[in-house]
Amino acid sequence: MSLKNHNRDVALATVVSCDPKFKLDGAEIRNEFWAVHVDMALVQTENLVWSRKNCNTLGNAEKTKIAWPSTKTALLWSID
Repeated sequence: MSLKNHNRDVALATVVSCDPKFKLDGAEIRNEFWAVHVDMALVQTENLVWSRKNCNTLGNAEKTKIAWPSTKTALLWSID
């Protein structure tokens, strides 16, 4: 979900870890974040809360792992 508009989906991503000790770029993601792999950015210009290397928007972060606020994450499951 968007950081600005709570009703707007901004990316399709896969949860990598909910462990607050999981590290991205050497720093623990802490309790309020989940590590996710951005499969596809739906809003290329959405800013990241926690910038990584050369990534400061979801568009830059496609196909990489980022920290995203757990409160802004909606989970969908596919049951086959």
